[in-house]
Amino acid sequence: MANQKKKLSLIGLSFAVIAATVGPVAYAQEKTGETKPVAAVAHRGDKQYFPDNSIAGIESAIKKNTDWIEIDLRYNLDGGTFFIAHDNTCSGSGGTAIIDTASYESVVTKCGLPELSDVFDIIAETGYTNFVYEFKDSPLTARTGAQRLAEEISEQGLADKSWVSAFNETSLNVIRAEAPSISLMRVRAWTGEVPVTNAWIDATVSQGFDAININIDALRPESIEYAKSKGLVVSAWGWPDALEDDNQKAIELGVDMFMTDRLEDLVALTH
Repeated sequence: MANQKKKLSLIGLSFAVIAATVGPVAYAQEKTGETKPVAAVAHRGDKQYFPDNSIAGIESAIKKNTDWIEIDLRYNLDGGTFFIAHDNTCSGSGGTAIIDTASYESVVTKCGLPELSDVFDIIAETGYTNFVYEFKDSPLTARTGAQRLAEEISEQGLADKSWVSAFNETSLNVIRAEAPSISLMRVRAWTGEVPVTNAWIDATVSQGFDAININIDALRPESIEYAKSKGLVVSAWGWPDALEDDNQKAIELGVDMFMTDRLEDLVALTH
């Protein structure tokens, strides 16, 4: 699992350092008798202060020295384009559109959503590369969209610097076939406090994925230890939002990455 170790070495990217140096710096090294800090992942950007998946939220998260930024992607079949959005239905001053099946012009006109190309522009301008791209597929886009996402990330030279997360194993398998150096994160749907099982973890390993991403209330110390013993990165998220108490819980549990909706608090606790 060299790909996972490479990913963890990138967790500590700092905006200020990136702007001044050629490459990333390693995150805080684990010290004897100490627990390695959790990597702060800005869930859909700095959503405490800005709209979900907005360019302003992404830029704010970079300035606040987050380790990673997670964004949601929806694939538009007509334009062969990814829009940054959580839901497949988008609404704006121009009306409502279904992102995957509407015309590209309709989504642009009605919803005014940012696109993946806007994120690539930010990467080019700042040098900040640590993104978790969560592919929100549909039955129509699982294969076509996954292949295109792998191609676009690779075309930007970001394959070995990126995570792609998804609920759908089909999409993850397509991405792995297209771009093996992209790290893959298998997400389990929200199940309340129902614990993740060793069987689910084993299935993640057997499919060759690199990480699990579980709602934090479904994680137990023993399941985290088991996943790590199998070489997996353990990521977690909160529902409906990951607040300060969840940040503290993530640290106490010892997950590797936590997708927080209270970014300033987690950065202060872990940096």
